[in-house]
Amino acid sequence: MKKIRVDFVAHCSVVVQVKKCGDMYDNAIELAEQYIQGNPSIRPEWEVEDDGVNDAGDEDYVDVKE
Repeated sequence: MKKIRVDFVAHCSVVVQVKKCGDMYDNAIELAEQYIQGNPSIRPEWEVEDDGVNDAGDEDYVDVKE
């Protein structure tokens, strides 16, 4: 048997309106994170990350077995 790691990324966009200021991007990130974490109806689209299939180490925990 061989252990293989498959890395996924989630794609989800949130449009945030903030006041123009020096830290507006940080504020937008914080608001978007709060919105996503507090909204159970949001379902991200998952896909395998580019170059996201690699050998795993012997010490890695196996989540799924064939």
